Amino acid sequence: DGNFFSLSVAPAQNLETEQKGIAGQLADGSLYATPPAQATALAQRSSEIDDALLAAMERWETLGAGAA
Repeated sequence: DGNFFSLSVAPAQNLETEQKGIAGQLADGSLYATPPAQATALAQRSSEIDDALLAAMERWETLGAGAA
């Protein structure tokens, strides 16, 4: 369903943007001078985003295969 694709792109782009920001924070060594909970929370969120993006890609592939 093409509607799913158009509705899903923006949230995926938002997740990718958020993940890039997190990666930048994790790459900044000063983060590790703060309490470890912050770095741990950022790493966890990045992992959650990976999972969400993977699930979206799998869904897109499934829908794409059904449309073919």
